[in-house]
Amino acid sequence: MDRREDDRRVTLRAGAAAFQNDRLGVRELCHDLRQPVSAILVLTEVIAQEPGMTPVSRRRLTALQGEAQLLRDFVEHFLSCSPEARPLDLGELATNVVELAATTAACHLEVRVRGEATVTADRVMLHRALLNLVDNACRAAGRGTVRVSVDVEDGSAVVSVEDSGPEQGQVMTRGPGLGLYIATTVVHACGGTLASSDGELGGLRVVLVLPRSASQEEPGPVGL
Repeated sequence: MDRREDDRRVTLRAGAAAFQNDRLGVRELCHDLRQPVSAILVLTEVIAQEPGMTPVSRRRLTALQGEAQLLRDFVEHFLSCSPEARPLDLGELATNVVELAATTAACHLEVRVRGEATVTADRVMLHRALLNLVDNACRAAGRGTVRVSVDVEDGSAVVSVEDSGPEQGQVMTRGPGLGLYIATTVVHACGGTLASSDGELGGLRVVLVLPRSASQEEPGPVGL
């Protein structure tokens, strides 16, 4: 077995244990976060209406609103325990994830979208999975490069997250591997696969493959 794949399996087992141990505590934390996150969103909306804001300040405020909205979506999603699959544009989702990661990352981030990759998945869950992978890659790359690509291959939607090193696997195994476990669980729930290999940039390349779907599909439940 490839050493990287063996390390990934060990990381997944550790992440699964951490996820089960922390699930109740996370639910309680989400409940406590609901009110302050809503307050932040209300305050940012009020600030956005104030005159005289510079373009730079407005961009920063918009980024803050996006972060707060993402956090609220996650909190509500976790508390509802009812993920729902809907057709979504994977290229648009990946672009949004890269834009969000770029607000705090030290590395150079690239995103390439080729073809119309529509998949049926829970948007919050898949966003969370991609963000975990991109975050791992950014931390591994340091001030290097992270490239996110979205393609259509053999009827499937393919997302690859590649970094310039030094070693994404080392980053993931420093902790309990919860981020990788979450990403893998979400991808499997959507009927997809996740694998890793050596990348062209010198670091690791993580590939997420999901079945394409027609945009006309009706919403349906996702099982986790």
